[in-house]
Amino acid sequence: AATTAARNVPAVADLAAERPAGLRELAARMKDGRLAWRDSLRGATVALIFEKPSTRTRASFAAAAAQLGLA
Repeated sequence: AATTAARNVPAVADLAAERPAGLRELAARMKDGRLAWRDSLRGATVALIFEKPSTRTRASFAAAAAQLGLA
């Protein structure tokens, strides 16, 4: 059987203190220049795990993923 390499799944607590601010800055740049980010994740795979079912949250993430080029 084929094995896959283990990947780290970071938690908020694992982020360095300055990292959340950097993520907010990146989010602001992405929001201001949406077209520049189109297809930036083409060919990538993203898995989302939600603690509780939420159609609105799932749909929001699916829309964001589609805007970034995920099918």
